[in-house]
Amino acid sequence: MRRRLIAFALLLAGSASAQPIEQVIVEKDRGLAGLWRIEIPQRVAMRGFFRAIEFGPMRPIFCRIEDKGAIRCLNGGYSSSGTVTNDGDTVHVAWGMMMARFVIDATYKDDGLIGTFTFKFSGISHDAPMPSRSTRFTGGGETNTETSALLARLKNNRSLLPRATDTLGAIEHVAWLGTSPDLDGSGGSDFFRVYTVEFSGGQRICGLRKTGTFTCV
Repeated sequence: MRRRLIAFALLLAGSASAQPIEQVIVEKDRGLAGLWRIEIPQRVAMRGFFRAIEFGPMRPIFCRIEDKGAIRCLNGGYSSSGTVTNDGDTVHVAWGMMMARFVIDATYKDDGLIGTFTFKFSGISHDAPMPSRSTRFTGGGETNTETSALLARLKNNRSLLPRATDTLGAIEHVAWLGTSPDLDGSGGSDFFRVYTVEFSGGQRICGLRKTGTFTCV
């Protein structure tokens, strides 16, 4: 029953991504906008309402933070859209809704974040035991024979990418970042094969599923 409850909570959190995104102005340095590698637990297991939450190991997901504080992440399971706010060097990242919310409270230093991942369920907070570390990257990634072939494939068949990327212009570069796990507790460590895709009008993080379809954020 408790496993069903946590699964239902995660489903609710996913549905919250359609809610309006808060607008936030970030003042420090060049702000938080850009591409990020963010650590969160691979699973969150509830064994009882008043018992401690069991957290899986910290795993990286890849996210894009927009200028006005929206965050969009490439992963399976958790809600993929949320908000980022800051007060000086203190940064608050949140996904989900009031009933079931996933939060990182962190300190911004040297173009990275270190803080605590918290699962909030019905007003009760549960902190993961391991710190969450996040780093910004500027596209980077590895280029090799595979990425060169993928670049040619995407240029020849633009329809492989979501239509929302059409407004970003021509595809110019593809780089390999790694894998992103399925975060629903099933343990799939390579739910997405993750790439950065540079267009003439911007960058996106794109994940290739085993089915051959792409999702971009």
